[in-house]
Amino acid sequence: MKRLSAISLLALCISTSVHSQLGFSIPADSGKVEIPFERSNNLIIIPVTINKKVTLKFILDSSVEYSILSQKSIGDELGLNYLRKIRLGSTNGVTNFGYSANGAQLSLGAASTGTNHSMVVLETDFMNLSNAARTPVDGVIGYDLFGAFVVEIDYSDDMIILHPRSSFEPPRGYDEVPLDVVARKAYLPADIVFENWDEETKKFQIKTGATHTVLFNSDSNLFHLPARKLEIPLGMGPSGPVEGYVGRVRELRIGDDEFENVIASFTKSEVGKSNETGSIGMGILSRFDMFLDYQGSRIYIKRNREFTNSFEYDLSGMRVDAESENTFRVTHIVSDSPAAKAGVQVGDRVVSVQGEILTKDNLNELLRIFLEKEGKRVKMEVERRGEIKSVSFTLARLI
Repeated sequence: MKRLSAISLLALCISTSVHSQLGFSIPADSGKVEIPFERSNNLIIIPVTINKKVTLKFILDSSVEYSILSQKSIGDELGLNYLRKIRLGSTNGVTNFGYSANGAQLSLGAASTGTNHSMVVLETDFMNLSNAARTPVDGVIGYDLFGAFVVEIDYSDDMIILHPRSSFEPPRGYDEVPLDVVARKAYLPADIVFENWDEETKKFQIKTGATHTVLFNSDSNLFHLPARKLEIPLGMGPSGPVEGYVGRVRELRIGDDEFENVIASFTKSEVGKSNETGSIGMGILSRFDMFLDYQGSRIYIKRNREFTNSFEYDLSGMRVDAESENTFRVTHIVSDSPAAKAGVQVGDRVVSVQGEILTKDNLNELLRIFLEKEGKRVKMEVERRGEIKSVSFTLARLI
């Protein structure tokens, strides 16, 4: 199931007392910098080297104000300076903390910061980034890059290209769409046609670190809820589960590009600041190659080969999360769904899917089976109270 990103929600809790300079620069003789990326669970994963000692995998999230290191043990080994302890909400009644830290030098190829760059280090990895990405990751990077460069995201070739603003020229063949850039975050205008045919133009925050398609996080949007919807936990916020609904809207338009029958998420209560309507995530963004120019308040977009893909939601009716590196459990079941009718229960450990043992290396690939095709027969093995059980069900469209 596509969910809200804990990454972006966490950013709401990080105080502007974390004084981070832009820092990133490129040597004059280097020109643009190309960085290959890995895509997992539709998120962009890039290699970030810290203090020229260790290279880690970070999620690229355009909505994150400060780079985040999720493993304090790595920060300890690198000798980062912890300046201030920060409260980052709570999960299941447990308060989460992080630290404003400096003494870091971040490098991505020829692009690097100074040696005293600031970032946020989590005291414990409550964000569970690896679970969100379905691959081991150690942090998040966002405005440190988007504020310093024009960032090209080439989904066709899985490449991030950092362009110095001094030499950047608008690309040919791309549509130019204006952005509002406020407090280090970019907002994109989009036209929405709801199920009841109401049409509104809204500004959505751009979130490359969120797997959802479009999210509405204002109570005023709840009267636009579609008749066919699922009531589910949308994800984890800084203060616990974010409850809401998932359904579809008739149309979503960005500039001259139009999408139909789009999956949409609606929170039950507002998440974040009152002036934030919601966000557009990778369910839409990955259908374009793009240039994000925060300083110029522009985005340049061009359709890629994924543009015409249909919008599918999980067809099994269950959510599987990583409990540890190679332990994956069912954490939610939709009533009357294929998985529920087959007897799958919350707490079951998923052992295999279609005869393949589930591991951290094939998790993303195997869970994509639940999005593939209505009518497909799926076989699983689950472990419940020490007993292995075989279950099977036929995938069905729930919304």
